Amino acid sequence: MTNRTFMRSSVKIISLLLLMLTQPAFGANSPLQPKGPPNANSGTGTQTVQGSGSGSTASQGATASGSLESMSADSGQAAYSTFGKTWIKVPQTIWNIQVSKNDVVTSSKGPFSYVRHIDNSTPCRTVSSVEVDMLNPDNSHSSYECIPNTCSFDFNQCAIFTAPILDEKQYLTLCRTPERSKNAWSGKVPLNALTLRIRYSNGMSDVLTQLYTDVNLTCEAVSCIPLNLMQFDKDTYAWLPKGYIGRPYNAQLYIGGHKTTVTKLAIAGKPGLPPGLQLDSTGRIYGVPSEYSRGEWKIDFDIKDGCPWNGETRKGTATLKIADTVPPALKEVILTPRTLPYSGGEVVLQVKASDNIAVFHVTANQTKPDGSQGAASAPLVSGTPADGVWRLKWNIWANTRATPQKYMVKVKVDDSDGNVVESLPITITVEAKGTAPKFPVAPSLPALQRPAK
Repeated sequence: MTNRTFMRSSVKIISLLLLMLTQPAFGANSPLQPKGPPNANSGTGTQTVQGSGSGSTASQGATASGSLESMSADSGQAAYSTFGKTWIKVPQTIWNIQVSKNDVVTSSKGPFSYVRHIDNSTPCRTVSSVEVDMLNPDNSHSSYECIPNTCSFDFNQCAIFTAPILDEKQYLTLCRTPERSKNAWSGKVPLNALTLRIRYSNGMSDVLTQLYTDVNLTCEAVSCIPLNLMQFDKDTYAWLPKGYIGRPYNAQLYIGGHKTTVTKLAIAGKPGLPPGLQLDSTGRIYGVPSEYSRGEWKIDFDIKDGCPWNGETRKGTATLKIADTVPPALKEVILTPRTLPYSGGEVVLQVKASDNIAVFHVTANQTKPDGSQGAASAPLVSGTPADGVWRLKWNIWANTRATPQKYMVKVKVDDSDGNVVESLPITITVEAKGTAPKFPVAPSLPALQRPAK
């Protein structure tokens, strides 16, 4: 062997000895080999875990293809804390999420996640709160904090179990773009990233971050019926059907639209409808008007159409009259005289009436002997419109016939809401022509006697 060959052999032996000295003294299956909490061996997600608190400031990270021990074949991804006592398990993929035309979000694989403390010490650390932060596909954040008995987490001394973590609103938002809502859509979208900060009663905390994979999202098309304000789409304050105090009311202010929202509803600048009335989501005004709702109301309203591909806000106006249902009271009707000579003459009608609001009209309706009719309104002569006296005078023509002629008079009293009360007919008789007037008969006097001579 030459010196050159000896030197080469010596170098190889020395290198092999140095390599053996640098290896650990235990194998992969040795009980002394440190093991981390469970983690999946498949998937594309990434986990980052940080621990904080007294005695530990370290942070660790692992990819889904790392060397951590696998929990089970279908366990999905897992993240663990630096304390080695907390892990989070989430599904590898939520395969299918569907948003229906009625905005119902469903998934074929439940997004169930849970957090558990694997605590080997005694006593185990008690969790005081869990702060949840979700990074949505649009890069916005949804955050909330859970303390015992305030959310879906079920706290006990050593374990936390959470209900499904699925932000339905983000998928609904992704599906309710104008194009996807009108024509439907299907494709892959990223899930949100979930971060949990677990705080313990001793002041320590763990931060666990789980990045999800994509899902298949299906968006159903939304069919929208156009919003129609009917005759109320102008600023002319068209009339709604009249309502009455104490009686059920139903009238349509608008029809159609998709998940409409009333952004403005006001009368005389004040929000709402007359007392006792409401507006439902279909555009129907309903209820029972109260005694305080009497009057004529000018309504201004704005309706927002929630159609995701054809939404708009429409403005409208309407007029609603709520009427009283109590009729006036007819207290007294006096007509004099009721019998006239053939030459006719003047008659006087006096009416006493009242109303809970006000008497609007007192009208005398006269039917002549030939069947023709006439009417005249009596003016208020004393009292108030709510309780007063009305008087009317008019002339009856002469009777040129050989038989008496009769006139029929009826009194009608109404209020501004259209409530009416009428009197019984009153007859005026005009005597026949040629009938001698009837004068009072003087009392008979004793005959005069001539004085005796």
